[in-house]
Amino acid sequence: MPPYLSGILVGFLEPVLHAWSNIIDNHFSNAVFPRLPVLLFFGVALNIVFLPITFLAGLPVMLPVTLLGIVFVIAIVNVVYAFPYYLALRDADTSVVASLFSLGRIFVPVLAYFILGEVLTLPQYAGFFVIILSSALLTLDLKKLKVNRAFFLMLACSFVLAFQTILYKFVFDAGASWPSVVAALTVFELVIAGAIMFATTSLRHIREDLGTVRRNWKLFVAQQGLEWGGNVGASYAISILQVTVAQAIASTQPFFVLLYAVLFKKWFPNAFNETTARGDLLKKGILFACIILGTVLVVAHGPVIDV
Repeated sequence: MPPYLSGILVGFLEPVLHAWSNIIDNHFSNAVFPRLPVLLFFGVALNIVFLPITFLAGLPVMLPVTLLGIVFVIAIVNVVYAFPYYLALRDADTSVVASLFSLGRIFVPVLAYFILGEVLTLPQYAGFFVIILSSALLTLDLKKLKVNRAFFLMLACSFVLAFQTILYKFVFDAGASWPSVVAALTVFELVIAGAIMFATTSLRHIREDLGTVRRNWKLFVAQQGLEWGGNVGASYAISILQVTVAQAIASTQPFFVLLYAVLFKKWFPNAFNETTARGDLLKKGILFACIILGTVLVVAHGPVIDV
């Protein structure tokens, strides 16, 4: 299979798996784990279990000090972005929060141009504009004519994730292997999440939440497996594809969140924080279709040309 095609197919692991992860995240942050640092640490710690799977693509090697520093910054973003993300899940429907990740996509072509020298075609710029506009409209409160808190939380979140994506591509372009980057990230994220947890949470709370993890271990393992699989798909796609194409694929994630809610909410009503009334579905469906249209414009009119 050509690398470009494999990158596209593997890249869709991110929206498909992260959509389920978003749904479980919503349940955890709203009903199970009141303390986010503890939830984050146990999730990151579980990545150690999944790490050996990446070794099927090759054994990791020690990265140069310069690249290790960049990977450490990426790890900080991977950990810190979770806080505005979980808070946003408490303020808005899961599919809306997922769609707001698309906000970061509009920063990607600008950062990619100045840092990586990637240039988009006019239809690709139009596609990104459609994505950002549709995502913003999803959070508008038409009665109050203002944007809600989830919008601003995810705006900050998506911007740092956009910058992180550029750093990912920079590291891969510098010659770092994919398994080496994943292994280094796993170690760095565990150290960072552990430092945050012990700095903000007492040992009593850690013991209490460890009991919560034990009571919900099956769902917890499933959630982290989905999160890890989506992250692996995203990083692999970035290592193969132009960064803007990889991010356009990721922007289809809200569609899958809504699709899962429509298909499964009847059987699992408590699992979805999602409004599925006819009027809401019509609005979301139209805007999600626009996001998909923007994605098609970006992918179909590539590849990106280096300056």
